[in-house]
Amino acid sequence: MATQLQIRRGTTAQMNAFTGAEGELAVNTTTDTVHVHDGSTAGGFALAKADGSNIGTYAGSFTTLAASGAVTLSSTLAVTGALTATGLTSSGPINLTAGALAAAGNAGLSHRSADNKVYLQAGTGGFNILDDQQNTHFFIDSAGVSSFNNNVGIGTSSPATKLAVSGGYISQTDGTRTLYLGSDGTGGLFGTTTNHYLRFVTNNAERMRIDSSGNVGVSVIPPAWGSAYANVNVGTAASFWGTKTGASLVAMSDNSYFNGSAYIARNTGAGSKYYQNAGAHYWDRAASVSAGATQTNVTGMTLDISGMLAVPQWHIQTTALGATAYIASGPQGGIYRSTSSIKYKRDVETIEDIYADALLDVRPVFYRSKSDNDNSAHGFWGIIAEELAEIDPRLVHWQTHVPVESTDDDGVVTTEMVELDTPEPEGVQYERFVPLLINLAKRQRDQITAQALAITDLTTRLTALENN
Repeated sequence: MATQLQIRRGTTAQMNAFTGAEGELAVNTTTDTVHVHDGSTAGGFALAKADGSNIGTYAGSFTTLAASGAVTLSSTLAVTGALTATGLTSSGPINLTAGALAAAGNAGLSHRSADNKVYLQAGTGGFNILDDQQNTHFFIDSAGVSSFNNNVGIGTSSPATKLAVSGGYISQTDGTRTLYLGSDGTGGLFGTTTNHYLRFVTNNAERMRIDSSGNVGVSVIPPAWGSAYANVNVGTAASFWGTKTGASLVAMSDNSYFNGSAYIARNTGAGSKYYQNAGAHYWDRAASVSAGATQTNVTGMTLDISGMLAVPQWHIQTTALGATAYIASGPQGGIYRSTSSIKYKRDVETIEDIYADALLDVRPVFYRSKSDNDNSAHGFWGIIAEELAEIDPRLVHWQTHVPVESTDDDGVVTTEMVELDTPEPEGVQYERFVPLLINLAKRQRDQITAQALAITDLTTRLTALENN
């Protein structure tokens, strides 16, 4: 039988009270560990177990700690120097009390005393966060490009999207500009600060921009609009804008934008504009000008708040084919409905015979029209307005405005309706002949009736004479 060797032993309390000789060994029967004594330190120094379960706070420096498996720490491990391990599991914190950031290209976890910060540095191949099956959930390559394979939560443990932020917003700043994404606590927020614009880019090309004044450009940089207007510029021509001051002005223009005082052509060519103001609608047109030049808009049609539709061009274009209609010759060229009810009339009197008799002095004519809207080979019956105006001015349409073209210093031609000093006869109101003709017909009827009675009387008297 082998000889049994026993070494000095005792409980933890006994070991802590015992000071052994230098090099003497003692067994702690409470922790089943071996203590080495130096001849002066009470309790000596406990040696580590193979599984590392009795390793606590260590104030020295580990050069290399290797084990047949992972080293499990049941209490705090404080490391003041470098720590190299093939496996490390801790039920408490790992405290780094000193050290420098790992050298470039080397992965490391370190504490830098200069700024009192802890750094986790990836290796040259990038940084991965893996699950227990070695599947990558988050990756940053060596160039700093990151990718998510699963949902990531900041401030939440249950992210429902690739990146979920709870209780705040994401921001990025370069010192003077800040980009926000999320909520500022009062509502949704996405934008920039300090007079900078926000761009939306696809395929490395800018597709939309919101400038610092709130103007929007789609597929184009928005022009320098007036500060009192909110604007959207679509492509290189179309624009939508309205006032920021509360006035009811909304406009849409082609090949122009409003800079607060004038309309500016985006490209060389003509332009057009539609706008609403105070409940009315306006359709304007502008002659061709060079890109960047001021456009002069002329109203082509209006629909006012009362529902009146007015088109000046209707007065300029004429024809002898249609029935009579009243189109005002003023700047707006309004169309009016003709009425005959007594409720629309006042100072009603029977026509005097002299006015009806004057109608017989009118000269009926045959003519051919000069209008491009008529067939030049056709002939018409009619009356000359100027001649009729001399006989009875109430039977004539009077022109009060005429279109006048003007050319500015840039060679831009514009048309404006200018009021005449003296109205001119323009058209004949043929329907106004009817009351006069009725007067003539009635008097002619009375005359024929009287003549017929006279003829009958004379015939009777002649017959009586012949029979005698």
